[in-house]
Amino acid sequence: MHRHVRTRPVALLNAVCYVVGAEWGAFDRGSEWVYGRYLLMRTLAVLPDRAVLPKDIPHLVAAVYDNFEAESSPIEMLDDFIIAKEAWSSKIDILNGRAKAFQVSQPRHRSSLLGWLDTSASDSQGDAAVRDGSDSLEVIVIQRRGSELYFLSCIENAEALPIATPNDELARRVLGCSLRLPAMFGEEWMIDRAIKELEEIMTAEGLTKGWYLSHWLKGMLVMVLDENLETILCGHRLRYSKELGLVISALS
Repeated sequence: MHRHVRTRPVALLNAVCYVVGAEWGAFDRGSEWVYGRYLLMRTLAVLPDRAVLPKDIPHLVAAVYDNFEAESSPIEMLDDFIIAKEAWSSKIDILNGRAKAFQVSQPRHRSSLLGWLDTSASDSQGDAAVRDGSDSLEVIVIQRRGSELYFLSCIENAEALPIATPNDELARRVLGCSLRLPAMFGEEWMIDRAIKELEEIMTAEGLTKGWYLSHWLKGMLVMVLDENLETILCGHRLRYSKELGLVISALS
């Protein structure tokens, strides 16, 4: 609200923000899905009756996310808060454990910096490992027709694509052909398999050698559709429709 300097009606000169859906134990379902009960409980505990925006925002955010002692808030003693806190702590421990595999190694004397940042995991796996909440996979969608790769028939006039490293202008156009896979492919039990299958196809097509030399495309996943605009991923059939987007169905 009031993010821009502009002329406003007299009745709207002063912005007023009303916080709704913040009753203890009855949080908005969408908010609870995104942030979790623990953070919403902490937010409610520190939310003042009056705040000046945006000046107070950094202090309010810090009050929620900084650790505070038990005696600083009576909500620390409530059973539902303790349960939510334990669930949150377990989740953070899992995320921290996953992220450690992608951390830069400890500083020590080396004869060379070569290989310092190398890990056995791909960029896509690293990105997925440190995301909070359900992961999502974004892929560039192209098509194979015969022995050549192309833009989709409804995009860029179905222009042919090179295996070699594309120039910056073409790489930006290719990047514009990206979309997010359905949420199921980002779930913990499927995301590693999805990344592995996509990377195997990219390697077979020769794309990792050429396209990953482009700073626009490095680390991006590519999904290659057949002449019917279909592919198989993790045991599911995916079909691209100009009208419907990406349609998923189980294999018969």
